Amino acid sequence: MTALSKERLRAAACAAAVAAAMAVLLVALSTLFLPKGGQQAYGTMSVEGGGVLGEPDETVDVLFIGDSETYSAFSPLQMWADHGFTSYVCATGGQRLPYGNMLLHRATEAQKPKVVVIETNTIYAPFSAEEAAMRAAQDALPVIEFHNRWKEAFPGPKNLKAPEAWSTEFKGYYLNKDVKAGDASRHMEKSDRVEEIPALNRQYLQSMVDYCKQIGAKPILVSTPSTVNWNAARHNGIQQFAKEAGVEYIDLNTGQSKIDIDWNADTRDGGDHLNHSGATKVSAWIGKRLAETYKLPDHRSDKNYSSWHDALALYQERIKE
Repeated sequence: MTALSKERLRAAACAAAVAAAMAVLLVALSTLFLPKGGQQAYGTMSVEGGGVLGEPDETVDVLFIGDSETYSAFSPLQMWADHGFTSYVCATGGQRLPYGNMLLHRATEAQKPKVVVIETNTIYAPFSAEEAAMRAAQDALPVIEFHNRWKEAFPGPKNLKAPEAWSTEFKGYYLNKDVKAGDASRHMEKSDRVEEIPALNRQYLQSMVDYCKQIGAKPILVSTPSTVNWNAARHNGIQQFAKEAGVEYIDLNTGQSKIDIDWNADTRDGGDHLNHSGATKVSAWIGKRLAETYKLPDHRSDKNYSSWHDALALYQERIKE
């Protein structure tokens, strides 16, 4: 072996050693920087969507995944009051499936939900392969996403831990009583057209469905009422996917599952999102369906769930304001 070859070999070995050391460092920092609670102060990018991390382990029966349609439609505390099962809304405004997939995986590190509801508007939200790749990198090495937490890392790692469990006061639900009427004159007009789910979106959705089945949670697709975001073509697209994937699909905009929404009173922004009045109707319907169909437990007499009674009391006070 020539001197030049030996020099190149040493350089390659050195580069490999540096790369290995960097990889070990990134993994170690990722473990250190990963948020331990749901508060934004501890690094969670979305307080609302990540608040489930503050719930006690293995206490959430149902997870709701999706965008703003989701946190505007499902009220966990109303369902608790009516049926006694626990749920959490892991929703964020404009949520894309890669982020929803991350929330699903993070939530189920500590929770063992019996049902996972995926609201369907997020299924059509566009994202690029580059965005998906970045999300995957952030999931693999959280230090990429939470690198700004170095300010809390010193003088000691203890500063990176939330001092106490924390969750949103209404379990991810957004209580809003504003009223702005919507035009429902052409809502859900009959059509044979099928709006195809984009290929990358379909891949992520199938992965989420498969993961739910793998962990023993029943995946359900639900379309919440919206005159702005939902139509027959999208209904047909989701119905086609659900049939092929073997999952239940509930469309609250049409058919036997249609909710009697008053579009003059039950929306806060012209038919895009529901207000509290509309959410009450949706939560009553879906709560009854989940409790009866999936035999969800009633925890209301269990002292270990006393915090839910406290949360409900606050919720009921806020509704009266």
